[in-house]
Amino acid sequence: MAINAGDLNRRITIEQRGAGKDEWGQPTETWVSVGKVWAGIAGETGLGAIRSNLQAGAPASIARYSFLVRFEVVGRLGINPGMRIVYDGLVFDIKGVTRDMKDRTAAWIITEQGGNSG
Repeated sequence: MAINAGDLNRRITIEQRGAGKDEWGQPTETWVSVGKVWAGIAGETGLGAIRSNLQAGAPASIARYSFLVRFEVVGRLGINPGMRIVYDGLVFDIKGVTRDMKDRTAAWIITEQGGNSG
């Protein structure tokens, strides 16, 4: 699959968990940017697929989205599950990465929004 520049029309930030300490020296969880890249956004239905899930015994809606990026970005930034994407003030948890191994030009970052984005 060839990627046209117009396909990558959203600027996203990739973040990973970092370790920090509060004023008492206790460990805290922080998120650290590993890079900003251009991406295209698609969902399983074009708008993101919504599924129901139980979070702490209460129903929660989770939207699934895919972000199209250049193949080399995944390796360069070490993108993997457990990281997250921040776009337009929203957080998307990365659940997986699929690469076009034939042409080696495109990759899709599979995400969920609404789960454990804390």
